[in-house]
Amino acid sequence: DHSMTTDFMPRRKQFLKDMPLPRATTVLVEDIPEELCKTQDLLHYFNDGVFGRHVVKSLHFVKDTADLRYKMRQTDQAFDSAQDRVSSLGDMMKRASLIQKRSQAERQLNQQRQLIMTDDERNTRAAFVTFETRREAAIALKMFSIDDEEEIIVSVPPDPHDVIWSDFVVDEVWQNVKYYMGVFLIFLLFVFFVPLVILIAEFASLE
Repeated sequence: DHSMTTDFMPRRKQFLKDMPLPRATTVLVEDIPEELCKTQDLLHYFNDGVFGRHVVKSLHFVKDTADLRYKMRQTDQAFDSAQDRVSSLGDMMKRASLIQKRSQAERQLNQQRQLIMTDDERNTRAAFVTFETRREAAIALKMFSIDDEEEIIVSVPPDPHDVIWSDFVVDEVWQNVKYYMGVFLIFLLFVFFVPLVILIAEFASLE
């Protein structure tokens, strides 16, 4: 175990050192308390409450876009279906009208997207915070690691292509319910399966 640790630490340090900007100065903040789930409040928390000076370069909350994503799916399905019908009829005028309506619908969705981006009421309990330097990011990672049981959790952000955005908007109560259901099912597995295995082993030994 010691040899694995000694091999891992230099590799991790090199990985963090080689991480490109702005990812190298960005951290993922989770379990943000409700009273800090506004951009200015979280900025004040890090700048004034934690560091005592201006250290945050930018801050972006993960937004709850469930209704927007639903509208986008509905729009895509409706226009795809309409386009299939128009293509089969071969009516160029109808096709041009359909393209115009789709462009109008996309503009409306973009407007809604912009409103969501500036609406603090859409903030989830997760945010990406970019600091001015690597040093401040490293300090935040150390101060708010998951092992320290602080009110928030700070971690190295995943690669942008690896982020599963839907995981950030999972209802916390439902997540806890699923967790305890999993624990209960594991308990049932031990209660019913282990005695069965023991019973089979007993019969096998008798033979």
